[in-house]
Amino acid sequence: MSYDLYFFKKPDNPVSGEEIKAYLDGVVDPNLPQPEEDSWDYLNEDTGAYCRFTYYEDEDSNDEEAEEDEGFEGFEDTSLSISLNFLRPDFFAFECFPLVEKLCSALNLYVSDPQRDGTPRPYDNGIVESWLTSNRKVAEAGFEEYGLYYMDKQTSDDIWQYNFNRNKLQEEMGEEVFVPRIMFVNKHDTKTIELLTVWPSNIPYLLPKTDLVLIRREVKKIFWTKEEEGFVRYEDLIEALGLHFVPRGEHLYLPPGRVNAEVKRKFKKLPIISSLDDYGTPIAPDHFVNVKPGSEPEEA
Repeated sequence: MSYDLYFFKKPDNPVSGEEIKAYLDGVVDPNLPQPEEDSWDYLNEDTGAYCRFTYYEDEDSNDEEAEEDEGFEGFEDTSLSISLNFLRPDFFAFECFPLVEKLCSALNLYVSDPQRDGTPRPYDNGIVESWLTSNRKVAEAGFEEYGLYYMDKQTSDDIWQYNFNRNKLQEEMGEEVFVPRIMFVNKHDTKTIELLTVWPSNIPYLLPKTDLVLIRREVKKIFWTKEEEGFVRYEDLIEALGLHFVPRGEHLYLPPGRVNAEVKRKFKKLPIISSLDDYGTPIAPDHFVNVKPGSEPEEA
């Protein structure tokens, strides 16, 4: 179930199909496998947002027939579309539709939105609002049927902003500091989504506000050493190690110079409450929405 847009151009626009394809080659991650020829899947592995561009050229028709069939006088079909699925959190639109805006600006294209009146027009923010409105209706109606989870819009948007900018933060702080992604976990036997991040050993670290922190550490005994992994509650971590962190915007930061013997000792004593398998199931962002049956739409 998806929201589809189609791209058109003016007759005097010389952009070709090959130029469109070359542009899209630069949009997607070259390291990610693509589904098929003439399809481009955009995926941000940090945020989980994705969409698909498709070049649907019909080799059995000519340009005049295509233009006549569409009925948009003064426009030519570029044979390009984009699909963004429904049943997604709002931030999928905030991340994916700017790709449409940039594409239209770079290649001087117009967007046909069948969910509105279909008339090709310059990109505008009405497209985002159109998807948000339709997505909320579909998500509310299908919440139980599709087994969706709920996360409030403010939290969802804040996590998206952090994850979207994670690589930039990592570059600013340098390779010595670990800047984690925020992930999601559903606690067993509940519909609750909790926020999760990872701290791999006692290394310099940027700590975002979450519910849980998955830590990894070595436990040394007289004759053996083993790896230990499990969840620590954010509050317990702050109680034990908070004095060693310094503020860094909305987050906390453990600088390299503060990773001392005391920090390492306290890290080894952090109270692990559960393993991941025993606690819950990881949840991908395409499994939760920002609306639930009977709720009022939250402000953008």
